Amino acid sequence: MRIGLAQLNPTIGEIAANTRRIIEAVHKAEQHEADVLLTSELSIIGYPPRDLLLRESVVDSCQRAVECIARASTSTTTIVGFPRRVKTFHGGPVLANSFAVCRA
Repeated sequence: MRIGLAQLNPTIGEIAANTRRIIEAVHKAEQHEADVLLTSELSIIGYPPRDLLLRESVVDSCQRAVECIARASTSTTTIVGFPRRVKTFHGGPVLANSFAVCRA
């Protein structure tokens, strides 16, 4: 199994630019026939995101970025870090530091 590590130094809040960097890394990993590509914690939004997470639109943008990365991951499985909303057992939504396993 070939595993690629994407050390991209994401810029905090630059979701579109970080997503482009991740997709470029996906293409490089596929050229090198990597089976899996790993990115860092919160690689889509950058770390630490702080008050950006209070904006609903930012979390929604991160979800859309995950979907773009999934479409770009055709032969390599990409594991990418992002924030997402989850429901608790008590019914209220909370933010979770998550990762997505992406592949088209």
